[in-house]
Amino acid sequence: MSGLTIEGLQVSAPGVTLVDGIDLSIAPGKVLGLVGESGSGKSLSLLSIPRLLPTGCQISGGSVRLNGQDLTGASERELRALRGGEIGVIFQDPFKSLNPVRRVGDLIAESARRHRGLSASAARQEAIDALAAVGVPDPERRARAFPHQLSGGQRQRALIAMALINQPSLLLADEPTTALDPTVQVQILDLIRAAAQRAGVIFVTHDLGAAAYLCDEIAVMYAGRIVEWAPTASLIAAPQHPYTAALLACTPRLDGVRPRAIAGNPTSPQDRPVGCAFRPRCERAVSACIGPPMLLAHGEGLAACFRPGPGLAA
Repeated sequence: MSGLTIEGLQVSAPGVTLVDGIDLSIAPGKVLGLVGESGSGKSLSLLSIPRLLPTGCQISGGSVRLNGQDLTGASERELRALRGGEIGVIFQDPFKSLNPVRRVGDLIAESARRHRGLSASAARQEAIDALAAVGVPDPERRARAFPHQLSGGQRQRALIAMALINQPSLLLADEPTTALDPTVQVQILDLIRAAAQRAGVIFVTHDLGAAAYLCDEIAVMYAGRIVEWAPTASLIAAPQHPYTAALLACTPRLDGVRPRAIAGNPTSPQDRPVGCAFRPRCERAVSACIGPPMLLAHGEGLAACFRPGPGLAA
């Protein structure tokens, strides 16, 4: 079976569940957006796949399978072979992800040598070609540069080159455009979209506009759970969950409608309310919302809400 399948994933820290039973799947050639406010669990869900969770966090339930291989039970040796090989990862801050005392070309070439056994000269040429493929100008010179000698956009392109050099079947992108100016953001999104010709892509972001531009489908997370999942056009045009509608309402628009902030504050993992976690902030809330909402078919996707639909004000 090709592609990624996640079933019932739970991520915990001592005394608290941070990601609570999510299901995800992505096939090669598709881009899935994972959207939500800071603290919603989207980055933890992403980092669970290659088992790169922060210290103190661990997978406490569920399964993760890539092309039929169980990653939750894989050894560290098996995971090292997958990271940078079958699984490419693009992080938010490339400066922290690139060794500052090594040349950019050497960092990219090392991945090709480790995973495919290329000679030093062949790997170096592939690194230069990879930099050229992601639009880095004068790639031979940039390959000899150190990370601090590149602009922010060039560093992010170098990180994408490193993630793609071994032609992964899965690409994980954790808010890769956050620190970039709008023009460069679009260029980076286009590079990720091009990568999806071969790989399945999971794109984590808090920016619904970026997700709408890039993704085939969007899963919206709140308080460690997926509250809505739908094809992108359907979700943007007719959100079924009030949290999705609220995220859209606070997204800047070009038609003169002013963004509207979401009332209240995100729920902390230590103090989630009984039932729907969004209930304290939701204008649709009714007495039934004290029960746990199931993720059920609504509209063209799935929503976990007792009063779903685009007709109710968020």
